[in-house]
Amino acid sequence: MKADTVNLAQVFGLNTRYYVPLFQRPYVWQKDLQWQPLWEDILAAATRLTDESTTNDHVAHFMGAVVVDQEVRANGPAARMVIDGQQRLTTLQLVIAAARALAVEHKDEVTTKKLEALIFVPEYLLNDPTDRLMLVPTNSDRAAFRAAIEHDGIAAVPVPKDDSTHVLRAYQFFREAIQEWVLDPTDGDDPVTKLRALAQALWELLRLVVIALEPGDDAQAIFETMN
Repeated sequence: MKADTVNLAQVFGLNTRYYVPLFQRPYVWQKDLQWQPLWEDILAAATRLTDESTTNDHVAHFMGAVVVDQEVRANGPAARMVIDGQQRLTTLQLVIAAARALAVEHKDEVTTKKLEALIFVPEYLLNDPTDRLMLVPTNSDRAAFRAAIEHDGIAAVPVPKDDSTHVLRAYQFFREAIQEWVLDPTDGDDPVTKLRALAQALWELLRLVVIALEPGDDAQAIFETMN
C-alpha cells in the first residue's frame, strides 16, 4: 500500500473516476454526527480566507483516510474502486455540488467551473457525455446522488424509498447551510467573494490520507480489517 496526504484537487481533479463497489453499505452519514461538524470545519476554513489576516489562510483540515484500489485504465477516464471511505467521498461530492448550485444562482462562472472540475469528468474523456459523474455510488444511492449532483437535488423520477433518500437530505442540508452563510450580510462580504473563498477552501484546504493499493494487496481483506 502507498499512502499520501492530498487535497481535494489531487483527489477529484485528476480526471479519475471513483466507483463504490456493491459490498459497500449505502450512504448513512447524519446531520448531528457528521454533516454539521464537517460544515463547521469547512466554514472555518473559508472564513479564514475572507478575514483581514493572511497568517492562517493555509491552515488545512484533515478529514481522515480513504482506501482505493489500483488504478485501472481503459477507454475513457482512469478508474479506481473505493475500498473504504466512501461516506467521506460521497459527502464531499455533495458539498461541492451544493456550492456549485449557489455559484450558478449568483452567476459566478469562475467558481462554477472550478467546482465542476471536482464533480464531473471532462467531456473529452467520455464516450457518453451524460455519464460524467466523478464518483459513482453504490446502486441503492445512485438515483438520488445523480439528482443531487446533476439536478440540484430535484429527482426527475421518484427515487426508491430506501437509504438513497438520505443522500438528498444531506445535499439539502449543505445547500441551505452554504446559502445562509453566503447571504449573511453581517460580515460585510458579498456572495461571490464568499463563494470563491469556499471554492478555494474545498480545492486546497481539506486534506485526506489516500491509501492506494498495489499489486498483491487483497482489497476485500483490507476492507474487512479496517471495518
